[in-house]
Amino acid sequence: MKFGRRFPRRQSLEWTSFYVDYNGLKTLSKAACIEADGDWRAVLEALDRDVDKVEQFYTTQLRAILRQKSELFDRYQIARDPAQGTFSLSAHLEDWEALRRSLLTISGDLVQVQQYGKLNRAAVSRILCKVGRSSQANNLEATRCRNKTDQLAFTHQTQASKTLQMLWRVAQWLLNSYPKQDQQTPIPAIAPSLRESQKTSRDPKSLMELEPCAWDTQSEISKSPETLLLRDGAGNTPLHLAVVTGTAAGTRSLLETYIQSKASSEGNAADTRFQSILGELLPLAVRSGNQNTVRLLLQHKVNVNHRTNSGETPLYLASQYGYDEIVGTLLGVKDTHAALEIYESSRKWTPLFIACVEGHLSITRLLLAAGADSLRLDRFGWTAKEHAAYRGYLSLAKLIEVPNVSECLPSPDPTMAVRSPPYLPGSRGINPILPPEWANGGLQNGEKTHVLVTLGSPNTRHIGEAVAIDAHTDVSDTIYAIEIRLMGATASSDTRGRLQLPLVEDMINDPWHFMTENPEETKLVFSIFAVNNDGDNQVITGSAVALLQSLKHSLARNREGLARYYTIPILSKNTLEYFGTITFGLVTVKPSPPRKHVPRVAKGGFWKEGGPTQVVGHRGSGANSAAQTHLQLGENTIQSYLSAAKLGATAVEFDVQLTKDLVPVIFHDFLVMEAGGDTPLYTLRLNQFQHLSEAQAPKSDLPSMAEARYTERGVRLGGSRPRSRSKSVGAYDESRCQDLADRIKHTESAMAGDHKGNLRGDSIQGVFPTFESMFTDLPETTAFNVEMKYPMLWEAEDRNMDHFAPEINAYVDIVLSTIDRLAGRRSITFSSFSPEVCILLTLKQQDYPVLFLSKAGSIPVGDVRCSGLQQSVRFAKFWNLAGIVILSDPLVMCPRLIKHAKNTGLKMCSYGPLNNRPECAKTQADGGLDVIIVDEVKLISMTLPNSRPL
Repeated sequence: MKFGRRFPRRQSLEWTSFYVDYNGLKTLSKAACIEADGDWRAVLEALDRDVDKVEQFYTTQLRAILRQKSELFDRYQIARDPAQGTFSLSAHLEDWEALRRSLLTISGDLVQVQQYGKLNRAAVSRILCKVGRSSQANNLEATRCRNKTDQLAFTHQTQASKTLQMLWRVAQWLLNSYPKQDQQTPIPAIAPSLRESQKTSRDPKSLMELEPCAWDTQSEISKSPETLLLRDGAGNTPLHLAVVTGTAAGTRSLLETYIQSKASSEGNAADTRFQSILGELLPLAVRSGNQNTVRLLLQHKVNVNHRTNSGETPLYLASQYGYDEIVGTLLGVKDTHAALEIYESSRKWTPLFIACVEGHLSITRLLLAAGADSLRLDRFGWTAKEHAAYRGYLSLAKLIEVPNVSECLPSPDPTMAVRSPPYLPGSRGINPILPPEWANGGLQNGEKTHVLVTLGSPNTRHIGEAVAIDAHTDVSDTIYAIEIRLMGATASSDTRGRLQLPLVEDMINDPWHFMTENPEETKLVFSIFAVNNDGDNQVITGSAVALLQSLKHSLARNREGLARYYTIPILSKNTLEYFGTITFGLVTVKPSPPRKHVPRVAKGGFWKEGGPTQVVGHRGSGANSAAQTHLQLGENTIQSYLSAAKLGATAVEFDVQLTKDLVPVIFHDFLVMEAGGDTPLYTLRLNQFQHLSEAQAPKSDLPSMAEARYTERGVRLGGSRPRSRSKSVGAYDESRCQDLADRIKHTESAMAGDHKGNLRGDSIQGVFPTFESMFTDLPETTAFNVEMKYPMLWEAEDRNMDHFAPEINAYVDIVLSTIDRLAGRRSITFSSFSPEVCILLTLKQQDYPVLFLSKAGSIPVGDVRCSGLQQSVRFAKFWNLAGIVILSDPLVMCPRLIKHAKNTGLKMCSYGPLNNRPECAKTQADGGLDVIIVDEVKLISMTLPNSRPL
């Protein structure tokens, strides 16, 4: 999840107007990057204003809490004996519960203030990083702004941390001093969840006081109704706080009491103030997701189009957070239809835009049915449909019917890229995450294993925190930090210090890098530190350890599990009790054998900078289909590859996998249906695999048997021998084809409707080629697009496959070794759906371009990096890949996305059924597509006549 999406979801609802305007600042920085004379001074000035606002609010809240703490300590005469480390106080036992609750209330307030400061600090840091990465920005001004921010109270939070520690010590001392009073109600962990539970148990006005009030709410408001309209230091009334707690009954009680007993002397002034407050309550109720409170407020004729400081309406907020029922309720109000086209201030997004950005399909349907304008453009010229397609929400994008916009999208914000644009071999720079010794073959010739560790998991099916501290063991509610070490290894120069928790940013594409000569002996250590008093004094409180060797489990030689993300427990330092969990990813890059020199002519890929769209034959001259509309050559066969080149393909695409005896072969499916079961290819030896294709060919005596059969048939019909109607190389034997079809139909893939290619009887079947035979049987002028076919865990789960495969380093090394021996001057480009395979390919060699394959959101995937064009671009940019190959659906729907992605420095390629339609191919070519992978090679080559080999 992106930080921009996390940011509003982690805010305290009652303080939303006092946070940094992250989206506004991000929009300003993007505009400064895109415009030739970008005004970075305006960005820094706006950031300065927001920082001042945050600092003022933080210090105001902190002073109020410290004042309450001082009053509490004075009231009970709480004093600390430094020599004994104990406390003394003047309080009766019957006052103990009130004192305890007061301590918890103040502590909860402090935690809320600390989280407020931490979240804003993270937002400011990200904006400053964007400014710092821009060459146009004034670095002196950015440095001044950063230095100023570092000195502010909300960034270091020393006083808040010290006070929180003091309150915890007092509470702990009370627990030890009065054990009998606490046997049934132990002091719970001080956490935001506790604070929220306390809010729900107390009447709203008492939330503005130090201790619970003993007065009756309704009678007090009856006597003085204006009390309900009084605001605290954050601008909240008791009504605001009642809405925040999510108690519709409490809110109703306050509203009804006020309406029944409001002072007649105030007249319209009171009504005006009351209606104004009601307008503020509706966005707050929508954010909290409380449908009952929303309906309650609507009954009081609240302004349904009230806008927050950022210009967000209640309908916008409900669309953002995915509250279908609330959207439906708001659309049922007459005046709400005007809000369909009210946009927020920074990006000019309407509710339809934010629903598309967040991927809320049902809400998009509601908004379109209500008449939302789908043709509107946002501040940067994007349509809502383009936002949906870019993020991988294809079913949502298909709902929106808009004509293609001819103008180009603005260039992407260069500060949004994690790394600099990739460079093709020949002028290729060093990947920024890599140490200098990796350049120019340093990794291939080295003896060290490189270990890349990331925090968190890209698994979209099991979403959780990268570091989760257990609430029951988090007794001090301290701010924590994490440090990562690999014992028995050295860290690269890119190593970072401790990171404060909880993490507010995704770390999936931001690895720690270690080097070791003995990976089997290394231990990955995660240390959790408690940040006490000032930020420099940190004490280790827990740790987790993983043995790299044990993570592989006990598998056969040259096999490894597909799980590359692990969750391990954190144990407390003092008690060894369960403390929480850490989820991390691990990629081990083993040293490769020395590689040969690659001729320059073979390095550049099969495209040309600024050249026409190149046509690539999919699995040769095209994947086989169930529709018998024309004669089909068996896919992934030598005959098909030779045909593709003759029909006009620039290159041929094929899939490479390993057999059980580690021989690379050409085969598309993970499961070999020809074996009569769901048999993974890597469980078959080469001779077994080849036998399955050879067994479809006729036996040596089959021609004479067929001759006799055909002769008898001709005589019986009173004519000459009928013509042979062979559909494959060799004579045709229908019974053998039927036997094979009968075996295949019981496999899971066949029952799921998958069509089997290169099958005798359906196509001109040929033998399964090896990777080596591709080099020996095809001319060197035929360029190769080598798809590295390696299963991911979620794919294995979806196909009911075993969760292991050939060892990934061995797989990549064997393919590279074969290319070194046989490639010569042949142009080769790699591609893979597996992010880990792409990482290994780009780290183990810098000669051949690597492309990342993506399904563009067409199916539910288990890895966020594979979920759409946006995530694919982000992954490819970080790992310095040459480009991406994406399903063509979003590019056909929104062709402007092609140039948008290309402006990041990536090559854009596409595949999929739509590419076989001339109009779709031309749409993408006109949009600037570099490579189109097709089944109808001749048709598309004729459609794009300038796509001939360069």
